[in-house]
Amino acid sequence: MKHPYLIPRKSGNKTYFHFRSKIPIDLIPTFSGRIEFQIFLKNVSNKETLLVSVSLQTLTEQLFNDIRKGMKTLTLEDVREILKVEVRKSILHSHHVHLETNKYDPQKIENSLTSVSMKEDKMKQKLKQDLKTYEDMLDEKLKKILLSLDIEFDNHTVNYKQLRRYFIDLYLLRFEFTRNLVNETGRTDDDFRKEVEEKLKVHLFPELKEQPTPQVSS
Repeated sequence: MKHPYLIPRKSGNKTYFHFRSKIPIDLIPTFSGRIEFQIFLKNVSNKETLLVSVSLQTLTEQLFNDIRKGMKTLTLEDVREILKVEVRKSILHSHHVHLETNKYDPQKIENSLTSVSMKEDKMKQKLKQDLKTYEDMLDEKLKKILLSLDIEFDNHTVNYKQLRRYFIDLYLLRFEFTRNLVNETGRTDDDFRKEVEEKLKVHLFPELKEQPTPQVSS
C-alpha cells in the first residue's frame, strides 16, 4: 500500500502503518519547530487504513486552517510595539560595540569606528544594488517575530511593508549612534530614541515628551 500520508512499520510478521502529516512552513514556529507529526494506526485494519488516513489528512488541514484563522492580523499598534522592542535591541547592540572597544588605546578606537563605517557602507551598497535580497533576509527575521506573537505573516500588506521599512531605517540610524558612543560624545539613549521618532515619523516613546516642568524659586 503506497500513500504519501502512510509510513509502513513492521512488528514481527505484521505490518502496521503510521499516519504522517507535515506541518506547513508558516506554522512550524507555532509547533515549536516541529516539521511533522505521526499517529500510530495499530488498531486500524489494513482495509480501513487508507480511508482513515484520508480522513486524518482532511482533519489536519482543517486544523492548520483554524490555527491560521486564530492568528490576528498586523495592526499599526503591533507595528509600534515591535519597533519599540527593536529600538531597545539596537541600543543594546551599540552599547556592546562601545564597551567592547578599548577606549584607552586610540588605535583600537579608530579600528572600531572604521569597522562600524565599513558595515554601514556595505549595508547601504546592498540596499542600493539588491534591495529585494535584503528584504527577503529581513522577512525571515520578521516572520519569526510575528509568528511568536500569534500574528499572521503576510508580507503583502501595507502595515507589514511599513514595518520592514522601519527596520531598515532603524539599522541605518544605529551606525551613527554607535559611533557617538565609541567617541563618547555624551549622546544618550533617549537622544537616539528621539531621533528614531523624528526620522521615522512615528510616535513610540510618549514618556520622552513628559518632561518635568522646571520649578521657579522665589
